[in-house]
Amino acid sequence: MMRLLRNKSAHLGQSLFRQVGLPRIGDGKLLVFIPRQWPYIWERLIKPAGQSNPSLFPQLLREGLIHQDIVTYSQGLLAKVQGVIAEASAVLNEAYEQFRNLPFYQAALTQLEGNSESYDFENFTNV
Repeated sequence: MMRLLRNKSAHLGQSLFRQVGLPRIGDGKLLVFIPRQWPYIWERLIKPAGQSNPSLFPQLLREGLIHQDIVTYSQGLLAKVQGVIAEASAVLNEAYEQFRNLPFYQAALTQLEGNSESYDFENFTNV
């Protein structure tokens, strides 16, 4: 997933990762929301003067954006990823306990090494 996201960013540019900033009612703090689809093409909503319907704007925001600001969404995403890793680690630990005494199978290791891929990517330079 991260490789796909990195490739989209590298080839198409960061400007395609659309965000919408909306002020919070009460204190006016600006919260940033991200779209539910990619690419989110704002230009498809452009209409000639006089043909637009401003009352549709709140509906477009509700339908097109995730209903959490990007900070809250990121915290939830991190918790979800940590949960998946924890569950996968438990399964892997159990599998290791069950299979650790099996004999070494060189043919399987050779086939696995033959199917592996490596990438030159080291880090993001724009951070």
